[in-house]
Amino acid sequence: MLYLHWPFGHALGKPGNILQQRTVLHDLLSLAQEAPFPGLVVDLPYPWRRQLYIPISDWTTMSDACAQALQQAIERAGKELW
Repeated sequence: MLYLHWPFGHALGKPGNILQQRTVLHDLLSLAQEAPFPGLVVDLPYPWRRQLYIPISDWTTMSDACAQALQQAIERAGKELW
Protein backbone atom coordinates (compact mmCIF):
# COMPACT_ATOMS: atom_id res chain seq x y z
CA MET A 1 0.00 0.00 0.00
CA LEU A 2 1.22 3.49 -0.78
CA TYR A 3 0.60 6.25 1.72
CA LEU A 4 0.80 9.95 0.95
CA HIS A 5 0.28 12.78 3.42
CA TRP A 6 -2.19 14.48 1.08
CA PRO A 7 -5.74 15.78 1.53
CA PHE A 8 -8.48 13.16 1.57
CA GLY A 9 -9.89 12.45 -1.87
CA HIS A 10 -6.73 13.31 -3.78
CA ALA A 11 -5.15 9.87 -4.01
CA LEU A 12 -3.22 10.61 -7.20
CA GLY A 13 -2.59 14.30 -6.68
CA LYS A 14 -3.95 17.74 -7.43
CA PRO A 15 -6.55 18.05 -10.18
CA GLY A 16 -4.89 18.98 -13.44
CA ASN A 17 -1.33 18.22 -12.25
CA ILE A 18 -0.64 15.47 -14.76
CA LEU A 19 3.05 15.04 -13.91
CA GLN A 20 2.24 14.62 -10.20
CA GLN A 21 -0.49 12.10 -10.98
CA ARG A 22 1.71 10.11 -13.34
CA THR A 23 4.51 10.02 -10.78
CA VAL A 24 2.21 8.53 -8.15
CA LEU A 25 0.76 6.05 -10.65
CA HIS A 26 4.29 5.05 -11.72
CA ASP A 27 5.30 4.47 -8.08
CA LEU A 28 2.12 2.48 -7.43
CA LEU A 29 2.75 0.18 -10.39
CA SER A 30 6.42 -0.19 -9.44
CA LEU A 31 5.49 -1.14 -5.90
CA ALA A 32 2.94 -3.68 -7.16
CA GLN A 33 5.76 -5.35 -9.06
CA GLU A 34 8.55 -5.06 -6.45
CA ALA A 35 6.90 -5.38 -3.01
CA PRO A 36 8.51 -8.36 -1.25
CA PHE A 37 5.48 -9.30 0.87
CA PRO A 38 1.83 -8.29 1.40
CA GLY A 39 0.76 -5.82 4.05
CA LEU A 40 3.70 -3.48 3.54
CA VAL A 41 2.89 0.22 3.91
CA VAL A 42 5.18 2.49 1.89
CA ASP A 43 5.10 6.16 2.89
CA LEU A 44 6.03 8.23 -0.15
CA PRO A 45 7.91 11.46 0.62
CA TYR A 46 6.14 13.72 -1.88
CA PRO A 47 4.79 16.97 -0.42
CA TRP A 48 1.36 18.18 -1.48
CA ARG A 49 2.60 21.51 -2.77
CA ARG A 50 5.73 23.05 -4.26
CA GLN A 51 7.20 19.87 -5.70
CA LEU A 52 8.56 19.74 -9.23
CA TYR A 53 7.69 16.49 -10.96
CA ILE A 54 9.61 15.44 -14.03
CA PRO A 55 8.07 13.41 -16.87
CA ILE A 56 8.42 9.63 -16.53
CA SER A 57 10.92 8.51 -19.17
CA ASP A 58 11.14 4.83 -18.21
CA TRP A 59 8.07 3.10 -16.82
CA THR A 60 10.03 -0.11 -16.21
CA THR A 61 12.34 1.37 -13.55
CA MET A 62 11.29 2.32 -10.02
CA SER A 63 11.84 5.95 -9.05
CA ASP A 64 14.53 6.75 -6.49
CA ALA A 65 11.94 8.18 -4.08
CA CYS A 66 9.85 5.01 -4.24
CA ALA A 67 12.90 2.75 -3.90
CA GLN A 68 14.06 4.60 -0.78
CA ALA A 69 10.56 4.59 0.72
CA LEU A 70 10.24 0.86 0.01
CA GLN A 71 13.58 0.15 1.70
CA GLN A 72 12.53 2.16 4.77
CA ALA A 73 9.20 0.32 4.92
CA ILE A 74 10.96 -3.06 4.75
CA GLU A 75 13.31 -2.03 7.56
CA ARG A 76 10.38 -0.83 9.71
CA ALA A 77 8.49 -4.05 9.06
CA GLY A 78 11.54 -6.10 10.07
CA LYS A 79 11.85 -4.24 13.36
CA GLU A 80 8.14 -4.70 14.11
CA LEU A 81 8.43 -8.46 13.59
CA TRP A 82 11.14 -8.75 16.24
